[in-house]
Amino acid sequence: MKQHHYTITVQHITDKDGNSVNEPPLICDMPTHDNLADILAKTDTNIVSGNDALRLALGLKLLGELILENKNQAFFNDLAVHFGEIMKIVKGRKSFRQPEKE
Repeated sequence: MKQHHYTITVQHITDKDGNSVNEPPLICDMPTHDNLADILAKTDTNIVSGNDALRLALGLKLLGELILENKNQAFFNDLAVHFGEIMKIVKGRKSFRQPEKE
């Protein structure tokens, strides 16, 4: 299957107390059948926007691709059922409850 290839880099900037951290970045390759820019453009801004939309899209794509690549393993096969339900909510094919306002 033809895939887009991305590199994901996570740089630890500060610790929980706000102190600078000098650690090497965490880097991983991410092959995916989708163009991430297209996915982000489709992210429902009624749910999240900006940086949170990017975090949501990347998190779901990372997990989703990992589930697809390892679907023959019991652990990922078990996750696939639940991930499918999450994706129905994200894509608007299933409703979700809005948090009650205080």
